[in-house]
Amino acid sequence: MDRSPCLVAIAGASCAGKTSIAAALTAALPPDSCSVLAMDSYYRDLSHLPEPERATVNFDHPDAWEWPLLRSHLMSLTNGRAVQVPEYDFTHHARTGRCTRLEARPYLVLEGLFALRDQSIRSRCTVCAFVDTTEKTAFERRVTRDARERGRTPQSVVAQFGSHVLPMYDLHILPTRQHATIILDGADPPEQSALRILECLPKLPSAP
Repeated sequence: MDRSPCLVAIAGASCAGKTSIAAALTAALPPDSCSVLAMDSYYRDLSHLPEPERATVNFDHPDAWEWPLLRSHLMSLTNGRAVQVPEYDFTHHARTGRCTRLEARPYLVLEGLFALRDQSIRSRCTVCAFVDTTEKTAFERRVTRDARERGRTPQSVVAQFGSHVLPMYDLHILPTRQHATIILDGADPPEQSALRILECLPKLPSAP
């Protein structure tokens, strides 16, 4: 690569719409020019714990992530090297042992709860975006997603939302909003939010 990738960080509450905005931004950019790194892939592997104990872990606390590996992979991608992103099984709260190759491309999006928490990551970003959403919207989306994709019961989602999701948002996630260069509304269409980010990104150099 001729230059470091343009890094965009998208943070916000659980189910605020971060993943959808990242996908919309990728679609709005030239084909094969953007890679998306999801922070959820970097949850710590809990396979050493009994499954009932894994379910009690606070997955909305910053310590739930393997930060050294995330930083290492971001460094590789910004230096033009592909990485092997671990695959995480949310049903069993453990890594599967499989990985997916992520290519280094001119644009790189990091999306996740704590995408704006680490100063060393923020310092590399062209755009730091925070997605606002209402508690009601986040809760309704969370119930739907976790039941459909992560094998949760509605009752377990309600319990986790009250005991972990909301308190950790107020304590750890919302304070990172101050680092945002763009505030997005999670109720807006993802394509609209993506265009706001796109306006702040440098265009790729024209082919000779």
